[in-house]
Amino acid sequence: MSKIQIICTQPGIRRNGMQHPAEAIYDKARWSEKELEAFRADRAFVVLEVGSDGVKATDEAIDAEVQRLVGLKIVDLQAGFDKAVKDAAAELADDIGVKLRTALERVQELEGQLSTANSKADNTIDDLGKKLAAAGDTIADLQKQLEAATAGQSNEAGKPAAKK
Repeated sequence: MSKIQIICTQPGIRRNGMQHPAEAIYDKARWSEKELEAFRADRAFVVLEVGSDGVKATDEAIDAEVQRLVGLKIVDLQAGFDKAVKDAAAELADDIGVKLRTALERVQELEGQLSTANSKADNTIDDLGKKLAAAGDTIADLQKQLEAATAGQSNEAGKPAAKK
C-alpha cells in the first residue's frame, strides 16, 4: 500500500481540518484527491508519494517540485516588485503634483506682481509724459517771452533815443 508524505514548511498551520507537523507520512486513503490538490496548491506544503521501500521521489519529481516552488516564489517576488514600483510611482507622482501646484501658485503670484508693476510703470510713463508736455509748453512760453523781450531790446537798441 502506498503512502503520502506531507511536508509542512510552516509547522503548526491548519489545513484540511488538522494542524500539521513539519513532516508526516499518511496512508494514501487518508486524503481525498481534492484534499491532496489543495495541499499541492498551497505553498506551505510539499506532497510526495512514499512506497513500502521509502520515498519514490525521482530526480524528475524533485526537479518538478523545486520548479513549482521556484515558480511560486517568482510570482510572489514579481507581485511584490510590481507593488513596490506602483507605490513608488504613486508617491513620486504625488510629490510632483504638490511641487507643480506650488510652482503654479508662485507663477500666478508673480504674474500678479508683474501686472501691478506694469500698471504702475504705465501710470508713471503717463505722468512723465504729462509733465514732459507741460515742460514743453513752459519752454515754448519762455521762448516766446525771451523772443519778445529780445525783440523789444533790439528795437530800442536800434532806434535813437527819443529827445525830450
